[in-house]
Amino acid sequence: MTKKTLHDMKEGISFHALPRVFQDAVITTRRLGLRYLWIDALCIAQGDREDWEAESVKMDPTYSNASVTIIAAASDSVNHSFLDVSEFRKWRKGIEIKAPEGQEFRPKAFVRWTYTTLYGEGQITGIPDRVSKMDKRAWTLQEALLSRRVLIFERTRVVFACLEGRFCEDGDNPISFLAYWRNSPDYDWWRPVQTRDQLTPLEVDEIWRHVVYECSRRDLTNYDNRLPGIAGIASKLQSKLEPASKSRYLAGLWQHSFVKQLAWWTPADKEIGKERLAAPSWSWASVRSAAWPIGNEHGVFFETGLRGYSLDCDAESARGFGGARSGQADLEGPYLETNVTERKPRLKEYILNPQESALRPFERETHFHADFAWKVNPACSASDRDEPDSTIYGEELQTWLQESNVFLLRLASSQTPEWVQAWYLVLKRVKERDDLYQRIGLWNPCLWCLDEEALKSAQDQYEETQGAWPKRIFKVI
Repeated sequence: MTKKTLHDMKEGISFHALPRVFQDAVITTRRLGLRYLWIDALCIAQGDREDWEAESVKMDPTYSNASVTIIAAASDSVNHSFLDVSEFRKWRKGIEIKAPEGQEFRPKAFVRWTYTTLYGEGQITGIPDRVSKMDKRAWTLQEALLSRRVLIFERTRVVFACLEGRFCEDGDNPISFLAYWRNSPDYDWWRPVQTRDQLTPLEVDEIWRHVVYECSRRDLTNYDNRLPGIAGIASKLQSKLEPASKSRYLAGLWQHSFVKQLAWWTPADKEIGKERLAAPSWSWASVRSAAWPIGNEHGVFFETGLRGYSLDCDAESARGFGGARSGQADLEGPYLETNVTERKPRLKEYILNPQESALRPFERETHFHADFAWKVNPACSASDRDEPDSTIYGEELQTWLQESNVFLLRLASSQTPEWVQAWYLVLKRVKERDDLYQRIGLWNPCLWCLDEEALKSAQDQYEETQGAWPKRIFKVI
């Protein structure tokens, strides 16, 4: 549906003019005895960004209030039926075991392939892929998390899942995330949202960490749509926050723990992307590759001297849960100015180059992890490209990093009986704007200590050197 076709479609929609997936959804809805069916492509004006942004924040009530959500996991496109899958279902068809002669009156027995057998180490050639596109697409995360009930049409069976459990027509456990998350220990993090009226800020932080991970590891056709794609989840979480803890939602981060949620990074073995996306540089939504927020494990202590204020972003929806193309965070805390040298044009090969005394005990752990890159450097050898942690930077990034200094803003630290570890935001001045900065990466040095004496020495050096760092305000956009 578009604004141009809206008037004609109000007069009536021909069933046979619909794509196969939509036809199957209509048939399924009628067989379930339900009267109304919501399909995003028919209920949101396609190509109309204003309507799309207004409707994207309504996904919470849309999915939460639905009797059931139909998941077309068997379909690779809207023209691919999820009901006509006989060619796949034959793999799960039971085969009768004939009774020996003279025992024809005993109960009939059937055997069939189990999912474990089909998708084990010796996977059979020709069977359908067990992971559908629905498990990989970012937009389906809201469907799975916000719906009370889901009816999942897989290639070889149908699965029903709700808060009480999951049920497969063949009796096997489902293998798709969409069916499995509700009762799996791996996804217990979401159950409090569905079962409790209120959540504490700490609980929301932990849930949001999982949401960011799940969202950012999934595929999108347009990565600028990442925040609108989880607008319903963000709206749901804000509604669950305790009344005294209401918090603004700022381009994928929550105001009540803004400093803590700055501690994200892009894994070395993921595609970084050629440029920043339409979001503030301090937001994980500004990068294409998966973002892994730091949690509370390993006794992470977030810098009490770093504080964020005057937080603002240009939200592209009335309720502030959609995209945000720009935003400013004024961050005040301990910092160190240094420069960057380059050893090889590879990830983690950009080296911070301050005076050694200023970085103790991390003077040998100065490899800096950038958030993004612009172009592949053709001078890199094939062996560099083949290594899993060697995402390649281009000469453009290298030149830009080295033409002026960077700033380390202390974010967090962790001390255990085995190591001393710290996290620093890496900031750089915006071109032609000396008063504004952007985030370009995260520095995460870690020093392993073999004995108590070495650990005590490292801890003393950290407190001595870091305590001498000056403080200032950075306006980060």
